[in-house]
Amino acid sequence: MRTIFYDAFSLRDAISIAEDTPPLNTALVFGDGRNEFRGVRVRTDDIGILPPLRYDLAEDDFGLSLPGIVYESAPTRLDILREELDKSIDKLTLKTLLTTANSPLFADAGKNILNVVYDDVPLDIYVNVANSTTGKDAYESYKPNKPQSFNMQLLLP
Repeated sequence: MRTIFYDAFSLRDAISIAEDTPPLNTALVFGDGRNEFRGVRVRTDDIGILPPLRYDLAEDDFGLSLPGIVYESAPTRLDILREELDKSIDKLTLKTLLTTANSPLFADAGKNILNVVYDDVPLDIYVNVANSTTGKDAYESYKPNKPQSFNMQLLLP
């Protein structure tokens, strides 16, 4: 993913890099507002890219029109997510976060759900994803003693 963000100078570059080294078990939407006002959706499974690539996504297909990296499940669920977080923000715990992320409003049962667990060290973020071959969601296969760790500051220019 980092290679795509830093090395791709156009929509076609991003697609080419994603095809060469596809990030597994995810759906990516690339948009290029500089040269082309359209986007491409690339879905991958645990072995690589799943056809078809959608090359016909225009700016109108997205609920948000923002530069940079946007993490969002769907524009129609943004207000619902805001309500859920506002209700529990004072007592936000890992359990509350998992319950919200894995509720039917935001997740489909049996899908590969990404859970982000925040540590108490600033900018240290632990990420755990389910292995698609196990048939479990990430929260079911979460191993707190073996998370994948990365420092957000190292990703910034």
